[in-house]
Amino acid sequence: PEVIGRLSLGYFHRFSRNVHVTPPTFLGFIKTFKNVYLTKHAEINTLVAKLNLGLEKLRKAAEDVGKMKEVLHTKEQALEQAQRVSSDLLASITASTAKAEKKKAEIVTLKNQLAENAAIVASDHSMAEKELEESQPELERALAQVKLIKSKDITLLRNLKNPPDLIKRITDAIMIVRSYGPLEPVTIIDIGGRKQIKDSWPSAQLMMVDPRFLQSLLNFDTNQLNDETMAPLQPYAEMRDFTYEDAKRNSTNVAALLLWVKAQQLVRKVSQETAPKRAALQAAEYRLRVARKQLAVVQGELDVQQVELNKMKKEFDAALQEKQRVQDEAEYTRNRMDAANSLIKSLAEEKIRWSKQSTQFKEILNETVGNALVASAFISYCGPFNKQMRDQLVYTHFFQESRRLGLPLTEDTKEEREQNPTEAAAFSNLLTRLQRFLVDDSTVGEWNLQGLPTDGLSVQNGIITTKAEKWPVIIDPQGQGLNWILRREKQRGLVVTKVEDKHFVQQLEDCITNGKPLLVELSEEEVDPLLDPLLEKQLVKSGRTYKLFIADKEIEYNENFRFYMMTRQSNPHFSAEFSAKTTVIDFTVTQSGLESQLLGYVVLKERAQMEEQRTTLLQEINQNQKSIMQLQDDLLENLSKAEGNLLDNTALIAVLATTKKTAEEVKEKLASASETEKKINMAREEYRPVAVRGSVLYFLLQEMNLVNHMYHTSLAQFMGIFDQSIRLAERHQVPAKRIANIQEHLTYATLQYAMRGFFQKHRQVFLLLLAIK
Repeated sequence: PEVIGRLSLGYFHRFSRNVHVTPPTFLGFIKTFKNVYLTKHAEINTLVAKLNLGLEKLRKAAEDVGKMKEVLHTKEQALEQAQRVSSDLLASITASTAKAEKKKAEIVTLKNQLAENAAIVASDHSMAEKELEESQPELERALAQVKLIKSKDITLLRNLKNPPDLIKRITDAIMIVRSYGPLEPVTIIDIGGRKQIKDSWPSAQLMMVDPRFLQSLLNFDTNQLNDETMAPLQPYAEMRDFTYEDAKRNSTNVAALLLWVKAQQLVRKVSQETAPKRAALQAAEYRLRVARKQLAVVQGELDVQQVELNKMKKEFDAALQEKQRVQDEAEYTRNRMDAANSLIKSLAEEKIRWSKQSTQFKEILNETVGNALVASAFISYCGPFNKQMRDQLVYTHFFQESRRLGLPLTEDTKEEREQNPTEAAAFSNLLTRLQRFLVDDSTVGEWNLQGLPTDGLSVQNGIITTKAEKWPVIIDPQGQGLNWILRREKQRGLVVTKVEDKHFVQQLEDCITNGKPLLVELSEEEVDPLLDPLLEKQLVKSGRTYKLFIADKEIEYNENFRFYMMTRQSNPHFSAEFSAKTTVIDFTVTQSGLESQLLGYVVLKERAQMEEQRTTLLQEINQNQKSIMQLQDDLLENLSKAEGNLLDNTALIAVLATTKKTAEEVKEKLASASETEKKINMAREEYRPVAVRGSVLYFLLQEMNLVNHMYHTSLAQFMGIFDQSIRLAERHQVPAKRIANIQEHLTYATLQYAMRGFFQKHRQVFLLLLAIK
């Protein structure tokens, strides 16, 4: 801190810029060092574990491949033996199958004959059944009517002393059908001029005394009817009044009994008609049974042969299964070996790289202390200084002092020193190592695509902004830092406001609670004490969350919240207290940074297609860099997490092979894109003289502020002059002449702009400086 304090004082005397170094700044440095060191240490240890495990998996896989070669040789011999056994069995089965097929043909012929006979029998049987079924509706109708008769109806009928003749004949007919007696012989008598059959009413009365009389009618078995039984019924049936309508005039119940008699008569008639057919059917069925017995004998012979054949087939199937098993095992072993060889071959480059890294990790872990110390000092102290002072701090004080104290840190390799032994090269390598220690190239590429200038100072500012423990305060007179943050945080819903805004407190609470980024534009060099709890991060643990008190109000703190402050003033004088609570970062544009921006602008205006192609290409390169890093991490992650024998995990081998293949394709795309980028950059370099002239002129205008503090020119004003010069400069087909015309017009336009704003006595000074530069 004492060294930084002395340098801050010198910085003030030389550049009139205040930088405060306080005890809280040192405490912030210690905290930053702790976090950076622990993060890097854990990251390296995790990588070491993955590398060692991955290398062990590859070593074990190589050993297993040697063993598999011996196993495969044994499997191939067993496969040859299995093939011979299966061939012998196949010959025996072929001969036995021929005999069985001959016997089967005989059975098929016999079966076909039986099928034809069975079809004829079935048809005759169906026809007979159909004819019998034709009488069923009449019988069912009669039974339905009988069911309606009640016992009391039969009692009333039975108690009649002399019922009508028709009723007597119906009851006699029932007795004939049921073979119930005694029954008078069928005798035709003349009663009052009418012919009548002598009745057996007393016997009928006795028949109806039986309480099961109605039930016996319902359950009557029609199969017991025969010619002898039904012959006496014929005279009754021939009587003209022996009809349902005549019976119904006497009684519905009597009509039901008549229906029952007629139904039985119909059933018997149909049965008589189908009798010859049933006799023929029985004969056919007998012949069918005889044929089936013959079929059973032949089938038995076939079954014996089939059992023997099945036994042989079973043996053959077992031999085939054994052959297939041995073949599958051999194929499986061969595939495993091929996959393993392919994997080991494809990962040969990674194996060399991982082996080299594994041997270097002990040294890298040891050097992490010094590297983290230099990086933490850079993050904590370098923000407020310009490039010149930052370079002095990093190289002369942080790096050299750490080396003098004997702290282990990464230095140039022997090859790097031999290639370029100058101190400038050593310093450039140091800055590159410092940048890559804190962020990877793909992250920097993404920042550049988001609008962060590509010069080294701007990248440093991006690192400090994202890595500092305290909230950043950006000194941004040209608005470059603001532009980067706006595009970087756009998707997360960045809120831009001022402390003076009447809704400021509400916006602040909303962003802290919901985890949105907040950017506050400072119009003064001091901030409202309202922000002190936020700046000092006075968080209170409450369960699983944190609370923050703003304006005596408790607010839930979301860890995704990000807070930025920025000022348009080129040289603000923040108090020591405010500086101690924040990380001040000077985003003032540098000459090289502005040169890069102007080059992009003039190329966009002159050769828009090429600049758009370059932007797209940079996006592709950045995406490919991310992809290659992710794929390499996935490759090592999958390999290190593999459980059991690597060669048994075919899915993992396939994933590793695919990942490796994809990584190679991405590498090729990256190499191709890099070549294209070089060609585009060479083409862009043609317009660099315009960018150089513009950068020199802008910083000349800025230097005039030292002559008189009223001479201020914003970058936006100068960009207007620059754009106007490109538009109004004389066109020419030859690019070199067109570029010269733009330079001449830009110089003249800038001179005109200066002459209008400068005092007469200062114009000569400006012209002299313009000529010199």
